[in-house]
Amino acid sequence: MNNNMNKKPLFDRRGKSGTYAVVISLILLAVLIVVNMLVGSLPTKLTMIDTSGTGKFDISGTSQSFVAGVKDKITIYYVCTDGYEDSDFKTFLDRYASLNSKITLKRVDPTRDPSFLEKYQTEGLNENSVIIETEKRVKVIDYYDFFLFYNADINYSMSYDEYASYGSMYESYYGYKFTPVQYFDSVLTLGIEYVCAETVPSMYLLSGHGEAEFPEVVTKNLDSFGFRYDSINLALGDPVPSDCTCVVINTPASDITALEAATLSNYLASGGNILLITANGADQFKNLASVVAEFGLSAEAGTVYEGSSGAYIQSPAVIYPTVSESHNSVAYIAQNDIPVLLSNSHAIRVAETSGVTATPVFTTTDKAYSVIGGQNGEAGVKNLGVVAEKENGATLCWVASGGFLSDSLITYTNGGNFYAFYSTMNYLTGNFTSSLPEIPGVELSETLITTTAIDANIWGTILIFIIPGAVLGGGILYWVRRRRR
Repeated sequence: MNNNMNKKPLFDRRGKSGTYAVVISLILLAVLIVVNMLVGSLPTKLTMIDTSGTGKFDISGTSQSFVAGVKDKITIYYVCTDGYEDSDFKTFLDRYASLNSKITLKRVDPTRDPSFLEKYQTEGLNENSVIIETEKRVKVIDYYDFFLFYNADINYSMSYDEYASYGSMYESYYGYKFTPVQYFDSVLTLGIEYVCAETVPSMYLLSGHGEAEFPEVVTKNLDSFGFRYDSINLALGDPVPSDCTCVVINTPASDITALEAATLSNYLASGGNILLITANGADQFKNLASVVAEFGLSAEAGTVYEGSSGAYIQSPAVIYPTVSESHNSVAYIAQNDIPVLLSNSHAIRVAETSGVTATPVFTTTDKAYSVIGGQNGEAGVKNLGVVAEKENGATLCWVASGGFLSDSLITYTNGGNFYAFYSTMNYLTGNFTSSLPEIPGVELSETLITTTAIDANIWGTILIFIIPGAVLGGGILYWVRRRRR
């Protein structure tokens, strides 16, 4: 008998079917890998489709058209510690960066590269903030600048910081509910426009004489309002930078040099602008006096006290000035009753000068007086702020108050001192204004919550591994029991 007749065929019917299934599975797997690679090479805007229902991942036609036409090379730095990403914002950034091949999106973990933020002189940035950079300039955008809180009943919006401070009061006492509104699209596009603009208003802060630094509330808001600023030291005789639209001298502790005075005079001769803020004692600065004398102005000795009880707060030296309604530098402040407080002030003497128009913009009542060496001077109206303009366009705005831009007075006036400063700077230089149509925000029905990568990983583990694993384990257990029967 042929023993081969009792041997099982190498490929029986079931074996052929199994081999066929394996081959087909491998082919399908290869096809899926190729398709996945092809899809992965497509632009993010095609592979990430907004299915949110609210349109929070949508990119407006304004943004698509503008960003697609940008010629500058742009780097968007996404600043976030590993594990704390806002998944919605990260998705939007990926979609947005795909609008133009000249945009490079880079992730920065500040805990791994702490020197990165030092390079851009940023402190206190929240997770998920953004820095946009071109060869022309840099724009820093804090994460919470992408949101406003809006109430339709009173048609009023608050920033995140304002909502954190006052939102509960509005909701508890007045019953006003504020809805978070997301502005990913608008804020990013305005940032791109700013860093790509050919020119923007540029102020330079004089340094080297113990000048007071701007408080954070000023620096943050200046950036938001489209002002570029940097420091200059003119002690070596270098000219004022050609792109400077205003030199700011903020409460110097000592006099400038004769060389610096000459440099500033040359700058004014070409139609430049200066914002000068001084405290009492400025009458001792002889070289600075030579610059302001060109406008017929001079500093008086002593500290100004207000004699009218309704025109000061806490101390006669902390004065509510009368704000001019006639001069455009501060007219908005006066017309809207925005409070301004001045302290550590001295009076400014105004002399009629040919070719110069001088307008007092901050004044006291006629009961104010200066105290010099412990002696009260004669009562009368004191000029605490003056705008003087030459026929060649040169302008000097002088605020004689050492506390004008102090954090305490800005806070006490609920931002009034800052708005007075902003209004003055806007008059001197103009601010950067977008040429694009308004890009609306997206109302978020849910509370503003950052979904972090840690949360996403936890839920990803549950949905991808634990639940399928449990189902698979149950299936295996069921299969084993069936086999034993």
